[in-house]
Amino acid sequence: MKLSVHSAVLIACGLAMAWSSPLSVRADDPTGLKALAKDPNSPEAQAEKAAAKARIAREKAMRQIRFKYFRAQNNNAVRQEGILQMRAFNDPAAYKSLIDIFQDQGEDVQRGFLDMFVEAKTDEGDAALAWCGIFGKDQDFRQRAVDRLKSRSKEAKGVSNKVKLVIFNCLRSQNEDAIAHSAVLSEQLGLLEAIPHLIPAQVGRTPNPSGDRVGDMAWIAVGTQTAFVSDLTPVVSQSSAAFDPTLDVVTDGALLRVQDATVTTVYRPLVAAALQRLGSSVTNQDLKRLGYDMPRWWDWYKNTYLPAKAELDEKAKQDGKSSPATPPGGG
Repeated sequence: MKLSVHSAVLIACGLAMAWSSPLSVRADDPTGLKALAKDPNSPEAQAEKAAAKARIAREKAMRQIRFKYFRAQNNNAVRQEGILQMRAFNDPAAYKSLIDIFQDQGEDVQRGFLDMFVEAKTDEGDAALAWCGIFGKDQDFRQRAVDRLKSRSKEAKGVSNKVKLVIFNCLRSQNEDAIAHSAVLSEQLGLLEAIPHLIPAQVGRTPNPSGDRVGDMAWIAVGTQTAFVSDLTPVVSQSSAAFDPTLDVVTDGALLRVQDATVTTVYRPLVAAALQRLGSSVTNQDLKRLGYDMPRWWDWYKNTYLPAKAELDEKAKQDGKSSPATPPGGG
């Protein structure tokens, strides 16, 4: 039996895929694709479906509250009733929808759900405050969230791990505003654990442009154009003859086509300033000299910051041991 080159290549590729694939091949599913699909009847799929259905129902009810109670012509009593209705959605699963739907409805509404996050006294509520402090649409709203988060962290005697996770993930994102706001929030909370995340976040790269564009962005031609006669059309009349020339131009030189362009390096001064102040609070050094030099920053972190931080932690531990114990009931 003779095989064409095309058939041989297909067979070879199929053998390679079968050899390298970790999926089991069954008679009723020779491609093994069923193993990649989620079973719609599995408990996990059913739980996801139920959660999505509940979220859609919640958001519909929230929009109805927004339309009924928070229109511009409504008086303060009506708005206060709407705030009470809104606060009924005191469920961590509803926090993101609350922020998205109600943050544009005025300062009184913002205070309503921000205070609800504070009163919850949970890690989820604190994480929602951090989210508002980073992604809030206006500066005043972000600052209200940050002020409440600072009070909560002081009350809880530390920053919760969920708040840290929100901040660290934003510092690693490609969202320039989120990175800047996360750096500022790290400094406001005195979050020393953010330092190894702030160091690489000082300098970033812009994402590559979309590949949806068709054609060149621009072109530059450098050359010499020479005119020449490309055709002659005879014109004949009685006792006379002439020619009508057709002129064309030939270009000799170079053509530079610009098909893509991007700015690859972004310097983030807000991140750098927050990092310098946080680092200085531990080492008592002026860190502006390090600039945006990543190797020098990591050398400082390993050889200066970590020993200084360990010394401070040990001193705090000894001070805690040497302080007299507080008797029951205080005083």
